[in-house]
Amino acid sequence: MRLLMIVGEDDFAIVLKHALRAVSATLNIDCAKTFCEAEDMLRQTAYDVVLCDGDLSPQCRSTARATERIKKLREAAKVVFMTSPNSNSESFAMADRVIQKPFTSSDIVMEIANAIAQN
Repeated sequence: MRLLMIVGEDDFAIVLKHALRAVSATLNIDCAKTFCEAEDMLRQTAYDVVLCDGDLSPQCRSTARATERIKKLREAAKVVFMTSPNSNSESFAMADRVIQKPFTSSDIVMEIANAIAQN
């Protein structure tokens, strides 16, 4: 199982990687800091799940556009967004799952496990 995280903060990415690896030693995790970097990675690797920080979606103009671009590159990938509580829920309609802040690393692990189970 392959996971791509699109997370702008190194410390947050490290915490997430550690939490996810504690649950599944067979989960291969890559990390991109920007959607541009993520698109390059998606072209090269077949990811099963893409975990995105919703705060980075303006790089693609919108969350819906970001999801559309991910699905265009990897149609089978499950797209999971982490978002702030006051985000417009309609903009996440194309995502497979949405995790609303505040959340714990356990919440993310559970959502990723659910997304993986759907594959």
